[in-house]
Amino acid sequence: MFLILILILGYIGGTIYYANIQARENIAFGSREAGLMRVLLQAGGGMAGLLAFFVLLAANVSRVEVDSDQPTPEISFVAVIFGVGLAAAACAFILMVVGSPDFRNWLGAQINRVGGQFNPDSPVHITAIVMTTLTVALIIIEFVVAGGQEAVEEATTEISLEGIVLQNALFIAIAALGVGYAIRRDDNTAFKRLGLRWPTADDWRWGVGMGVAAYVALIIVGVVFAIILGDLNNEAANNQAESLAAIPIIPLFLSISLIAIAEEIFFRGALQPVFGNAITTAVFAIMHTQSILSPLIVVLIGLSYMLGWLRERQSTTAAIIAHFCYNMIQLLLQIAIAT
Repeated sequence: MFLILILILGYIGGTIYYANIQARENIAFGSREAGLMRVLLQAGGGMAGLLAFFVLLAANVSRVEVDSDQPTPEISFVAVIFGVGLAAAACAFILMVVGSPDFRNWLGAQINRVGGQFNPDSPVHITAIVMTTLTVALIIIEFVVAGGQEAVEEATTEISLEGIVLQNALFIAIAALGVGYAIRRDDNTAFKRLGLRWPTADDWRWGVGMGVAAYVALIIVGVVFAIILGDLNNEAANNQAESLAAIPIIPLFLSISLIAIAEEIFFRGALQPVFGNAITTAVFAIMHTQSILSPLIVVLIGLSYMLGWLRERQSTTAAIIAHFCYNMIQLLLQIAIAT
C-alpha cells in the first residue's frame, strides 16, 4: 500500500512539474512538442477508469466472509452502480479534456463564466483540472466503498498528529509545485500568485471578523436545522473533537494553524484563480467527507465561499486568519463540551 501511495504521488508530482516546464518553455498543449504531456494526462484518465474495477472488487470482497477483527463494509447495488458510473464519467471527462480542443474551449468558457481564469491551451491549467477531477472521483468512491458516513465517523476517532502534518504538508507542496515555484516563478512572484503577503491591518480585521461571523452563522444554521430536523448530532464532529482533545495544547495549536495555512494556500491560493470561487468551494466541500452528508454541509459551503470572497477582496493571508479563527473557536468549544 505504501509503494502504491508513493507511485501515485510520484505520478502527480512529476506530471505537475513537467506541465510547468512546458509552460516555462511556452509550449502550447495542442502542439506536437506537448505529446508526452498529453500521454501523462491520458494516463490520469486511465486511472479514473480503473476506479470502476476497484469498486467492483470491493463489492465482491464485501460479499465474502473474511476472518478479521475489522468488519468489511457491505456495498449496496446502488452504491456499486454509482461508483462505477462516477469512475466512467471521470474517465470520459478527462479524456475529452485532453483530446478535444473544442471541448476544452467550451469548458473554459463555462469555468470563466463563474469567475475562473481557465486557459484551455495551458498545460498547467489542463493538468489542474485533470488532477482535480481524478482526486474528487477517488475521494467520493472511497467514501462510498468504505461504508459512507458511518465509516467516516469511525475514522475520526483515530486522528493522529503525524497524519495531520503529512496531509497538510502535501497540500502546501502541491500548491507550490502547481504555481511553478522554483521552476518558472521565484519567491516574490510565487507568493503573489498564491495571494500571500505579510499580514496587514486589513488582513487582521477582515480575517478575525469573518472568522467570528462564520462561527456565529454556524450556530444560527445549527439552531434552525435542529428545530426543523430535531436531533442534529454530528457524530463525526464529536469523534473528531474527542480525538483532538487528547493532543497537547501546543501541538494542537500548531496543527490548527497548519490546517488553516495549508488548506487556504491550496484551495484559495492555487486553485481559485484558475477555477473561480464557486467550483473551488464545491471541491473544498467534497474533500471534507466528515460533513458531506450532514445538514451542516451548508455551513461548510458558506464558509468556503466566504473565504474565497475574502481572498478576492483582500488576500489569501486574510483567508488563512479567518479559517484559523473559525476552526479554533469551534474546536475549543467542541473540546469543552466533549470533556
